[in-house]
Amino acid sequence: MMNAEEIDKNGQQFLIQLFEQTKGDSTLQVSMYDIGDQLGLDRDIASAVAQELIGSMLVEIRTLSGGIGISAEGSQTVSYTH
Repeated sequence: MMNAEEIDKNGQQFLIQLFEQTKGDSTLQVSMYDIGDQLGLDRDIASAVAQELIGSMLVEIRTLSGGIGISAEGSQTVSYTH
């Protein structure tokens, strides 16, 4: 499992925001772009951050239009640091 130190600041904030919006429920989905907007990130940066977290198995892609969900591992990672 990745720890918080291995994720950059945008990634940490993004993962925490996703955790809060889904309440850690891995069955729920939200838009990566909505999370990016809430963090002041443009669409390209939000997409890049989400892709990094997807590659780290902390976030799961749900739809081709930007729907994502937190993985069980991502939820556990936030729980340890939040």
